[in-house]
Amino acid sequence: MEKRLLLAISLSFFVLFFWNLTHPPTRTFNAVRPNFLESENRLTDPVPLTPEKAVPPDINQKEELTTLNNSKLTVTFSNLGGSIKRIVMNEYNVSLPLTNFNQTENHNNLNYHIIEKNDFFIKYSANFEGNQIIKQYSLLPNEYIIKININTNFNKNSEIISFRLDVSSLDKNERQSHDKSLLEYSIATTQKVVRKANAYKLSNKDMLNSKEQVSWLGFRDRYFCAIYKPLFKNEGYSTQLDNDKLNFIIEADNNVGNSLDAVLFFGPQDLSLLSSYPYDFDGIMRFSNFGILNSISKIVYKFLHFIYKIIPIWGICIILTAIIVYLIMYPLSINGMKSMKKIQSLQPEITKIREQHKNNPQKLQKETMELYKKHQVNPFGGCLPLLLQMPFFIGVYQVLWRSVAFKNAKFLWIKDLSQPDHLFAFPTSLPFVGEYFNILPILMIIIMVIQQKFSAKNMVIADPAQESSQKIMMFFFPLMIGFVFYNIASGLALYFTTFYLLSSFTQWKISKIT
Repeated sequence: MEKRLLLAISLSFFVLFFWNLTHPPTRTFNAVRPNFLESENRLTDPVPLTPEKAVPPDINQKEELTTLNNSKLTVTFSNLGGSIKRIVMNEYNVSLPLTNFNQTENHNNLNYHIIEKNDFFIKYSANFEGNQIIKQYSLLPNEYIIKININTNFNKNSEIISFRLDVSSLDKNERQSHDKSLLEYSIATTQKVVRKANAYKLSNKDMLNSKEQVSWLGFRDRYFCAIYKPLFKNEGYSTQLDNDKLNFIIEADNNVGNSLDAVLFFGPQDLSLLSSYPYDFDGIMRFSNFGILNSISKIVYKFLHFIYKIIPIWGICIILTAIIVYLIMYPLSINGMKSMKKIQSLQPEITKIREQHKNNPQKLQKETMELYKKHQVNPFGGCLPLLLQMPFFIGVYQVLWRSVAFKNAKFLWIKDLSQPDHLFAFPTSLPFVGEYFNILPILMIIIMVIQQKFSAKNMVIADPAQESSQKIMMFFFPLMIGFVFYNIASGLALYFTTFYLLSSFTQWKISKIT
């Protein structure tokens, strides 16, 4: 009866989940996409050059900053280079270690003048050596997108610096310095996606030069990403390293003309949001280098967001996900534990065989395998279920660690599921613990100790030294796990606390089997 109930609950959730995947609801986020996002349409009409407005360049010109904003972004422009200097996401009040978006190579410090501007639009012009460059930027209401146009009368190929990665700013930013290992830049071409993890470490090895046409260039941290999409035909890309700054350069095709369009996305790593644009922006999101783990992570991600559509409380969604994963893994877990208990029950006989044939390894192995065969025990039966569960654990960990949806999400006493739960603050900072008392890791330690005690009841230990080691591990292992999880995101701690609580029930049930 119990197995049928578990199977029915699991099947019900999966039927709903796969129905949602194959029959997705109409997207309410900007349900009608702006026309410029249609790949077959031009971004803008060519910007006419206006030599009568030419102003001689001034190499001593001081930098003048201009700011535009919409509900999503605050964008700061510089007259030096006529480029985007900085972008801030308003909802999260964060930026990325990127600067100098949309510069033209070799004209980085050219003085630009504003020739047109309103609340969501700015147009710059610059003149040099008989040439003129006009740059215009447009922000759309309620969008993480900036549309860009460069118009020139160059007689040679244009090289565009899509953005500059400046890692010198990372140590000054507590959020980014804490998660530096998650920094990654990507270069998507028509053939492949080149990725560089740990992108805070720059060296000459990062100097790239390719003639493959660029689809997009991107950079991401734990939660957010920037993607530069050239809408003009190009002849490849290169990177240039200058101290702690890495420029990403795209070379326009000879026949592309003088008007170069591009789209810049600057926002959260939200799979549904990125997929809503017709540029394969969702390709920047990768949870693992291994295809199978990445696929499992994306299934977990979609399943978690599916539950959120039904119950829009992220804490409840995390708990329900832990329960569903537990139910799915239950048959594997229970069979693995039963197999382990069978193996443990044979320990006295195995010990005798070891004593009898301690000088004959071949005979020892043969007698042991015959004992397993006689009692119909698979010696790997306890390990195999654990190995099969590992990809799911890794997938869940990656999703809960990197999901921007948990940022600022509250649940019970937890103020932010992307941060430790911080039940209360200590009067002073304590060694190994820090400034706050986090209750979830403490609950996890208690639950794991109880689980270890149930597990010990299922073991038959003939060696006193092994029994002593087992008692030490009963407390050491939970303390080690609690230490690892103490300052980790409370969303992760909530998931694993729930999962270990359910696993303790399984261990208790196995301990009752004679």
